[in-house]
Amino acid sequence: MSLSRVLYESVAVGQSLARDTFDIIEQSARNNALRRVTGFLMNDGDRYLQYLEGPPMVIEDLMGIIAEDPRHHSLNVLARESGSDRLFADWSMKSLISFDGPPAIEELSAQLSGKQDDFDLAEQARAFLKRG
Repeated sequence: MSLSRVLYESVAVGQSLARDTFDIIEQSARNNALRRVTGFLMNDGDRYLQYLEGPPMVIEDLMGIIAEDPRHHSLNVLARESGSDRLFADWSMKSLISFDGPPAIEELSAQLSGKQDDFDLAEQARAFLKRG
């Protein structure tokens, strides 16, 4: 099966960022399972970093929906590619916001261990958090 993979960052809008982030994760987890989309969402308090993988047409449609979402702006696609293997088959939309689990980078690195990751997602996430 051919997959599209997209990594983007954007700037959060509004004062209810925590609520918006949890709403996005809940809605994405529900909808992405139906769409066969997997990935993760990271938030540093002011910005989002999101990785999506799934059927090419679904990802293109989803990117259009995401671009129009008023909860963020300045969407910047950092990487885009095609592939055949999922990196996050069990993550319909994993929140990498650590309250009681391992820190986000550790969890991401553990999930990627032994997988071909052309985006170097753990390093991208580290850089994202350092810019915050």
